[in-house]
Amino acid sequence: MSPAPGAGHRRASCRLHRALAQAAIAAGADAEVLEAVNVALPGGKLLVPDVVVVAAGAVGETTTRIPCEAVLAVVEVVSPSTVSIDRAVRPVVYAEAGIPVYWWVGLQGTPKVVVGSLSRGRYVTRTTLVAGTPGRITRPFAVELDPAHLTSRTA
Repeated sequence: MSPAPGAGHRRASCRLHRALAQAAIAAGADAEVLEAVNVALPGGKLLVPDVVVVAAGAVGETTTRIPCEAVLAVVEVVSPSTVSIDRAVRPVVYAEAGIPVYWWVGLQGTPKVVVGSLSRGRYVTRTTLVAGTPGRITRPFAVELDPAHLTSRTA
């Protein structure tokens, strides 16, 4: 079993969940934003992204696995122990599953959010936000944020 993520990681995950959930409501999207749920991938693989945006109809009270076809976006908050997996392996697996949007959130050094959308079987970077410069992410719906506020105690 892996150790639980640190406080900064959990804060970032929670704040991204909240921002995406509010953005989904504002957009009138028939979507639900969840944290740390099982995503069922082709070949029997199972991954647990930090945040997942899913079609609302795919989630019931007893749902334990979200089919990848229902996933609109995944967000991975990178930990020092998972950086190579989150930057190299997971994007390939998510792209093969056809998940349209992948957010990669780096907290080490200068915090940043990199958003890629699926194009010809791989993710192409569409937006990069760096701490200290508020910006707008448009996928899967419009979200305004500054990565500097993802881990601070007072945000």
